[in-house]
Amino acid sequence: MDYDSVVNLSKDSLVEIQWWVNNVSEKNGKLIRPCPVQLWIQTDSSLSGWGAFCPDLDLLCNGRWSILESNYHINYLELLANFMSLKFIG
Repeated sequence: MDYDSVVNLSKDSLVEIQWWVNNVSEKNGKLIRPCPVQLWIQTDSSLSGWGAFCPDLDLLCNGRWSILESNYHINYLELLANFMSLKFIG
């Protein structure tokens, strides 16, 4: 191989290299690709309670919301169900 030879890059390659030049400081130290999933948890919530299942560990957990919690928006309860399942499994 002749490492001193001139290499002509395609237009797509030049665009890609330019993106890296413009963004390397922003991405420096961060993963380019996400880590593979290590654990899968399925959760669901309603206005009365929540449930979660982790097939990898064969774990099932659930609970009922308090009267105060049941008044929260369903989106909040969905996130809270995720939090509760992580506390249970973790």
